[in-house]
Amino acid sequence: MELNQDVAQVIQFRREFRSTSIPKWYNGVAHVVFNFTALFGGFFYFLSNLHHVTASELSIIPITLVLGNFAVYVIHRFPLHRHYPLISHHTYRIHSKLHHRFFTDQCAVIDELDDLYLLFFPPWTILLFLVIHCPVAYFVCTRFLSLNCAYLYLAMSTFYFILYEVFHFVSHLPQGHWILNVRHFSRMREHHTLHHNHQLMHRYNFNIVFPLFDSIFRTSCSIPNPKTGKQEISLNEACKLEGI
Repeated sequence: MELNQDVAQVIQFRREFRSTSIPKWYNGVAHVVFNFTALFGGFFYFLSNLHHVTASELSIIPITLVLGNFAVYVIHRFPLHRHYPLISHHTYRIHSKLHHRFFTDQCAVIDELDDLYLLFFPPWTILLFLVIHCPVAYFVCTRFLSLNCAYLYLAMSTFYFILYEVFHFVSHLPQGHWILNVRHFSRMREHHTLHHNHQLMHRYNFNIVFPLFDSIFRTSCSIPNPKTGKQEISLNEACKLEGI
């Protein structure tokens, strides 16, 4: 059977990228172990500093999770999908030019362990988060909030980073994978796979864990069928409705 031209181009790009751009020393398992060890280490360290937490202090948990959802939306929609000269080499180029060429809506699945190179955040990003973001956030939070609130914010923001990595990974697993029996994983995989369509990726489906701000800002591509008002429609129909 003759390959779809777009699929053939992705396959060729993957082969070239693996041979020329992924370092010979790269190890996908080590990459994943480092990311999750660092993030879980930070998460449990922040939790270990909590003492006699009050009910009012616990309110920082949902607030932080919503802020995390918003932060992912903004970062994904703008620096990762817009060209900003000072940072685009590490943001737009890696994400839009490489990640979205390597993984498309038709070729969204990880084939080899080396593919994790373009799937998970690079280790330096995790280090920046833990070494720069967390101390700055701690300093700001302790100026205005209790110490427990500060550590809860740090723990939950780290937890949201973990959720992002997990959901993004699950979104690139094969359709028949057992974990996709969990409805929310399956739903977010569909949401993210549609985002990887090259004609839609700069405008739709930027949330990874839960489509809260995609819904708020109307950037979700689960377009209701105008005939029923409820039924979801296919990618091709969505493209027709959008005039693509």
